[in-house]
Amino acid sequence: MPKWILVAGSAWASDTEAIWRAQLIGRALARAGFGLVVGSWPGVDAATAESFLSELTILGKDAGTHFRQFRDPYWRRRSAFLLRHLPRYHGPPQSAIKLRNTKEVNNTAVAMCDAGILIGGYGGTLRVARAMIAAGKPVFPIPFSGGQSDQNYQELLKTWNDNPIPGLTRDQVLRLALPWIGDASRVVELLKGTLAQTPDVFISYRRSDSASAVGRLQHDLGEYFGSRRIFVDETRIEPSAVWRKSIESALHNCKVGLIVIGRDWLNERLHDQSNILHWEVSTLLDKKVALPLLVDDAGLPASSSLPEPLKRLRDIQARSISNATWPVTVAELIRTIEGILKRD
Repeated sequence: MPKWILVAGSAWASDTEAIWRAQLIGRALARAGFGLVVGSWPGVDAATAESFLSELTILGKDAGTHFRQFRDPYWRRRSAFLLRHLPRYHGPPQSAIKLRNTKEVNNTAVAMCDAGILIGGYGGTLRVARAMIAAGKPVFPIPFSGGQSDQNYQELLKTWNDNPIPGLTRDQVLRLALPWIGDASRVVELLKGTLAQTPDVFISYRRSDSASAVGRLQHDLGEYFGSRRIFVDETRIEPSAVWRKSIESALHNCKVGLIVIGRDWLNERLHDQSNILHWEVSTLLDKKVALPLLVDDAGLPASSSLPEPLKRLRDIQARSISNATWPVTVAELIRTIEGILKRD
């Protein structure tokens, strides 16, 4: 079953900014394999549902397993104007969830969803966000998206010290305010990272020569993709876990392997096939997911100095990174990793 994402918010159909963002979110969630939960409001709910279901059709996916929409009699107590502007129900009959009132809608949404995205919105949207945070679930408030989105965004930041959003750093939430360029990939990549069960990026390194660079790299990649998608042995292996099994699982599940090479990376131990570093690099090369990264002015070892199973490392274009080039190289690395993950 997919991870379920609640898209909550409210805006009139004439609010082009909110509708545009809702459509981008709907398409991106469908492409990423998430399930969508929406309410019965016109505007944001309708736009998200329509774009999500349209994308599912293009992808050949079943709406019955990826879409849920609340249908409640709440509207019977509203104006005739709103009734005339309600969207028709979009999904198959089994996707409808009939509830009695708004409170029941909110409680059910919090219980069944793994995360929430807030677009536009008024007072009720903030209440949903608070409820999800209290339940230990992440929410992604999108400012500049109509309604009271800016106010809701600021309110969540004001109370950050006492009520941080689970799974997100404050810097990640601040980056939600950056301009969108044609799609919602930044939000969805961060959403994937927050909910990831297994890491996508494995970082292989030798502690004696590149531990500090790897720590900085882990932070920067984790801020963009989410820390749960980045595997570094020192921080991702639980104290009671069998370390070799943890590394084996991470190697098996990763889609990208960064091989960080410092000045002292190559030594006699690397020629021992039972050596952990030898095993990591050989596995990543076998999976064809290896990306060499040279730190501290290190060069890629000559083929003659590498053990036979690792000579293939010379066939892969390596990147160099230093303090002077760090921001530019990390940005390039993020684009490369993002492209690989999208192809998967």
